[in-house]
Amino acid sequence: MYLLSAKFTNVFEWRSSLHAISKINTDTVFTFNKEGITFRGMDPTHVALLEVNFPKSSFIEFNSSQLIFGINVKEFLKSITGIKKNDIVELIIKRKNVLKIKINDELKNDIDLTFIDESKTNQPLPRIDAKSKISLALDLLGSILNNIEKDSEQLMINSLEGGIEFSGKEGDENNRINLKKGSVNLPLHNIEEESVSSYDIGFMAKIIKSIGKSCKIVNIEYGNQTPVKMKFEMPSRAKAEYYLAPRIEY
Repeated sequence: MYLLSAKFTNVFEWRSSLHAISKINTDTVFTFNKEGITFRGMDPTHVALLEVNFPKSSFIEFNSSQLIFGINVKEFLKSITGIKKNDIVELIIKRKNVLKIKINDELKNDIDLTFIDESKTNQPLPRIDAKSKISLALDLLGSILNNIEKDSEQLMINSLEGGIEFSGKEGDENNRINLKKGSVNLPLHNIEEESVSSYDIGFMAKIIKSIGKSCKIVNIEYGNQTPVKMKFEMPSRAKAEYYLAPRIEY
């Protein structure tokens, strides 16, 4: 009996998720259980954290014991690079230290697994006192970041009663982008109180460019100089949550 036997065809979602988490850390904690597969990565400076969950319903077939391992994400990603849209990927763990990856019933690769102390995986996700909750299209957010990133290493998000303002560190008139409340570009604008917070634009942009390829909408929650929480939902109902600490200048 296998410790893990899982088949899926939503390869694009897996690839974009693994590519995103590889931008944070090479070695990532994977948790397998009867509900699905979750993997989490935190960058060495503890500025950014990404958690991705592929529920049982996102697989063609799924059966798993409770397992926790460290996996080299780049090695995993390499194994599923070049796979076609309708190819079937199979993940198998027969013994605790090896993950077998098959593509259309042909062995693609064996990946060595590193045992992870379960206590390290029980660390709670950041709690955010979110006074502002907004939603916008990921391609729009990507365009905003590209525009501001040309002149600034910092992104400032300012929630206003009438909309949302994105700007660079200096907040120049030519580097401000405003989305009005009620517009199609801002489907959710729930502001308990006006708040402003700044973030490293490079950390945010590299995640958007990766995981954004498999999602259309991003939900964003934050408060005054709090971490930002960005939630992504993929067509297969896989979900990702990205947390980024505020950038505070002294």
